[in-house]
Amino acid sequence: MDVGQQDQGMNFSDPGLLLDAACAGLGIALVSQLLSRQACANGLLQPLVEPTIRGPNWALLTHRDSENSARSFSDWLLRQLQAQNPETGSGNNGP
Repeated sequence: MDVGQQDQGMNFSDPGLLLDAACAGLGIALVSQLLSRQACANGLLQPLVEPTIRGPNWALLTHRDSENSARSFSDWLLRQLQAQNPETGSGNNGP
């Protein structure tokens, strides 16, 4: 499903601000368990699902509508990581 990049609504580049907005009841937030632990303990947030992402893996997401400079940086970063760990292969970095 292609939902495109939204030009309406809230969009946070700072995870702390995203967490504050979710605690204020302005919506849901996809944040790390570490970042949200205190808010959950204080009853300000509750998880929608049990955490399922575990292990030493990571993800790099670049929206298809991103600026060329963001895509170039992502490509450069992937090349740097692959050069440091050639045995891991190219991974699944998507289109």
